[in-house]
Amino acid sequence: MVGTIAPRRQEFREQPAGGEGERLHPLPDRLIADGGGQVALAVKAIESGSGAYFITVHDLVTDLGRAAREGRLDRRLRIYLAPKLLVIDEMGYLPLDAVGTTIFFQLISARYEQGPVLLTSNRAPSEWAEVFGDALLASAALDWLSHHARVTVITGESYRQRHRR
Repeated sequence: MVGTIAPRRQEFREQPAGGEGERLHPLPDRLIADGGGQVALAVKAIESGSGAYFITVHDLVTDLGRAAREGRLDRRLRIYLAPKLLVIDEMGYLPLDAVGTTIFFQLISARYEQGPVLLTSNRAPSEWAEVFGDALLASAALDWLSHHARVTVITGESYRQRHRR
């Protein structure tokens, strides 16, 4: 697998599809999941010949916020619009400030029907107004993310909690 790994960020570049006769499974347009498996889906995207990008929501809004302050937001957004699959991890662990909310909303609206977004969160969608600090933007982002979505809710003890014993 070709890719770069930076702290809390993984970028996977395109890889050729599998061998002749190998069955590849298409990814859904959108997937919101609570829990692990996101890197495995990114690898699956690579194996099917598509690119994938993995980043935490905090790193994403920090990067795009810096680009906005430097007057290069449109150019930087293209980085997150380019891959077939965009994986955004840890949505809801920390609330977004006004700039982060606006930037996240811009990204989600720009990717709408352009490519799959896999989003992990420890928060129910009903709690997203708190995370966004803006009920209207939270509702619109959820509307776009959930259109064509396959939502998977994972309950129970986390992997880390089980293995801490």
